[in-house]
Amino acid sequence: MDATTYLPMREYVRMSNGQQSVTDYVCLPPTPENLAKLRPVIPAGYTRADCAQGTGPQPHTRQFPPPR
Repeated sequence: MDATTYLPMREYVRMSNGQQSVTDYVCLPPTPENLAKLRPVIPAGYTRADCAQGTGPQPHTRQFPPPR
């Protein structure tokens, strides 16, 4: 855990079959250039839509727990 950002810096994974994996995470410094990459450029002609204005099929949902 990074004491400044509270982000995890290392991940340990142990599988049920005994395999192990270690992943180290490295974060870029928060320079103006790096932070600018977090703000996407929206192409001209795109409009903002509310969730209710979305198009496409509605997801099929089920009750939980299922009715008996």
